[in-house]
Amino acid sequence: MSALSLPTHALSLALLGLLGLASAHPGTPDVYQAAVEHQGRSSDDLKRDSLDHPAEVLRLAGIKPGMQVADYLAGDGYYSELLSYVVGPKGHVLLINNAAYDEWSENHWQDRLANGRLPNVEHRTVDVEHLGLPEHSLDAILLIKVYHDLYWVATEGPWPKIDPAVALNELARVVKPGGMLLLVDHSAKPGTGSAEAGRLHRIDEEYARSDFEKHGFRFVSKSDAVRRPDDPRDQITYKGPMVGKTDRFVLRVARIDDLRSNRAPPPLERVRLSIKKGTAPPVGSFIAVKAQLKPPLPPLRPGGYDFARDLYFHGIGASGFVTGAIKRE
Repeated sequence: MSALSLPTHALSLALLGLLGLASAHPGTPDVYQAAVEHQGRSSDDLKRDSLDHPAEVLRLAGIKPGMQVADYLAGDGYYSELLSYVVGPKGHVLLINNAAYDEWSENHWQDRLANGRLPNVEHRTVDVEHLGLPEHSLDAILLIKVYHDLYWVATEGPWPKIDPAVALNELARVVKPGGMLLLVDHSAKPGTGSAEAGRLHRIDEEYARSDFEKHGFRFVSKSDAVRRPDDPRDQITYKGPMVGKTDRFVLRVARIDDLRSNRAPPPLERVRLSIKKGTAPPVGSFIAVKAQLKPPLPPLRPGGYDFARDLYFHGIGASGFVTGAIKRE
């Protein structure tokens, strides 16, 4: 395939979708898998790992050591503990609940944090419409199977009435420009919007993406790590036969640089990246390279993408399609 007659540019690329890259370098450290394998995690958490695939989910989020992050409506803090190991002693994790989530989790977050077990994790009970955090104070925030609850109008029990727009604007306020929000939720049938948030505790993926894009975020990437195509998406998620068997979508969105600006996000261009020398970076790394743009390979079928064909590994060389914004020199 001949190169296009274009100048070389400096690229800022996110290595998204290079799923097999780590296999070319089995010795490459992986902070996310290390967090899952951390000694001292509870037996209940270890059982949940097989359902939640937390290393894959956190890898998409791109959370790094030293970051200030929050686990939003975290319940007993399953993900908060994993985040604690990822951000390390120089980072900080906020385990955020409202009063209802504290009650439903029976305050088991207290057991998780007892005796200073996770010194970089701090629990707070807040109103989700008023988080009480400084503006632009978080590098990343996780919403794991809780976003739909912003749309739930309960007829009984402790769940408060929430204005979703206010809650989402509050999230945009506290996340740094360029900071990440990772969203995981139970899939509703396409086109249902937020209609099943109360009855089934599900929400439509496209509605979710659009919702965050309307409130200061832009779509970055997604993962199929917790997909279950056999889920009919017509049953309640947290009790009965679908517990642990629901189809879930995973979206990574980024806080746009200026909420007052109507500028479109930088265009994403599909480029081909080849690594010929040295050690390949870990999956999810951000790298700056000089590359020559080449035309993409056409899919084998319209709309298709074939990793087996477009991605290959040989020694320390790697080649595949990545997504990134072109930064002109």
